[in-house]
Amino acid sequence: MPGQIQTRPNPELLLQTDAPAKEVPLTTADPAPFVGGLLVPRNYDTKPVTDSACFAMMFQAIENQRLEVGSRMDEYKWNNEMARAIERLKNATQIAIDKDIGSDPNKTTTLPSDVARYMWDNNLQIDGVFPRKYASFEEFASQKYAAAQLRTAIGSLDIKKTEYTDMNSQYMQQTNIALSLLQVVQQLLTSLIDMVKRIKEQITSKV
Repeated sequence: MPGQIQTRPNPELLLQTDAPAKEVPLTTADPAPFVGGLLVPRNYDTKPVTDSACFAMMFQAIENQRLEVGSRMDEYKWNNEMARAIERLKNATQIAIDKDIGSDPNKTTTLPSDVARYMWDNNLQIDGVFPRKYASFEEFASQKYAAAQLRTAIGSLDIKKTEYTDMNSQYMQQTNIALSLLQVVQQLLTSLIDMVKRIKEQITSKV
């Protein structure tokens, strides 16, 4: 449903990308029906009462903006978790280089299992070769790489991490806009309530 915060899978699985949040349409509230009777001594226009409709519409606008901000913050949190998870994959790859290869240019080693799975699922290249070139994940995961090749894998992971951090910059801008709009609507609602209150007090004092 638009505007609702969607449940994300565990970011440790690293199996899902982000989709842009859908726009939340502004719902037009139905105005309250006019009720005639002896308490209406003057010849008022019998159109629906407008102040109730305005209040309802503005409350709906506030709710829509609140949902939008909540959705954006959920996406922001998700992207942060993904960026941190990818950073852990980069660190795991560097540890494999230091532990299994060291400074020997002739040594090779396989990718850590969780790194291999993420590289496979996202088809991130290693030394110019994409994982889906191989017939199966098992074949890809069994490949051995030199230190220089594994550093290209770290580079591919870093590019993927940057996608999430850049997306968060956009989400933060959108969230700031949504918060500003929410503040404006709340101020307008407060002003409208005060204005209606003053008008009704003036009318009551003259009756």
